[in-house]
Amino acid sequence: MSKCVCRLFSLVLLCTLLGLCLLSCQSGNTTPDTTTTPDSTTPDATTPPSTTEDANTVIDQTGLEFSTEDGESYTVESIGQNKDKNLVIPATFQGKPVTAIQNYAFMDATHIQSVTLPDSITYVGTSAFYGCTSLVDITLPNSIEKMGWSVFSKCTSLVSLTLPERITRVGRFTFRYCENLESVTIPSAVDTIAEGAFSGCKKLSAVPLHEGITIIGDKAFENCTSLTSVTIPSTMKILQYGLFSGCSALTSVSLHDEIFSIQDNVFYGCVSLKNITLPSALTSIGNRAFYSCESLEEITIPEGVTYLPNNLFRGCTSLKTVTLPKTIEQIGSYVFQRCTSLTTIIFGGTAEEWQQIPKGRDWNKDAGEFTLQANSQ
Repeated sequence: MSKCVCRLFSLVLLCTLLGLCLLSCQSGNTTPDTTTTPDSTTPDATTPPSTTEDANTVIDQTGLEFSTEDGESYTVESIGQNKDKNLVIPATFQGKPVTAIQNYAFMDATHIQSVTLPDSITYVGTSAFYGCTSLVDITLPNSIEKMGWSVFSKCTSLVSLTLPERITRVGRFTFRYCENLESVTIPSAVDTIAEGAFSGCKKLSAVPLHEGITIIGDKAFENCTSLTSVTIPSTMKILQYGLFSGCSALTSVSLHDEIFSIQDNVFYGCVSLKNITLPSALTSIGNRAFYSCESLEEITIPEGVTYLPNNLFRGCTSLKTVTLPKTIEQIGSYVFQRCTSLTTIIFGGTAEEWQQIPKGRDWNKDAGEFTLQANSQ
């Protein structure tokens, strides 16, 4: 019995080996088919632009990258491999409207000199043209309804621009460090100019601020060293932090009487500002508001202000006369430090009341020898 089993096992093993040899020979003699059967994936002259790793992103003939979320419209996603100096964005792509420029789409594309946007664009994203240092000319269509932050930041060759008439806000740092920007037209629909919008625009000499603007953010015009004059619209009630700090050419500022707050550093380093009339409604002045206003000769603090904050007039080396109301309750530190030309302080209260006012550390250190003119009543 055992001999029969062994013989049967040997027979099965032999058949298996013969079968494997036969399959191997057939495989080795097979010649691969080199013909191609056309299908939906075969590229030809009519094939749509190639797809990138992102299934929703496609590239046009110029190298621009587009994306779609809903299949109904396209967004310009990126500069891609496009090297055009005079960039033209199409109104449609694959039969659908192009409606937006994505965040960072053309960031640091230093070869671009001009841009043409179609009327189909409604949104331009954050930092879309950031660092386009050769960009000289761009026309923004009035179809644009919203723009992100830093859209033209560091576009150092941009000289002038008209913003679209539908936007209501100039975003944060929109033109920051546009060193050659000379003029900007702001549409009447704008009610907000955000933080740092024009910071470092060294050649910007004037910005018409229309009625209806309610907020201009911190440092919006910081270091605009060619800005010579400004008129604050009556719809603004607060001058925010560092608003005109470092505006070394600023000589004329027109403030309306309903402004009630001037925050820290608003006129810090405005070395050409000779005189300014503060609003009658003013109740609050921030630290260093007039620090190093070296040309300021005289100033009147209105009734209602109770505190002169630290470093308020520090380094105002031309300041001769200061008029203070009797409402003053406290004088901070270094308020008149290095006011070397100071000759007169006119105080609305009595000399005795003046003496009772708490005064901070070195409040008049290195100041001129001034005469106090107090109310004798």
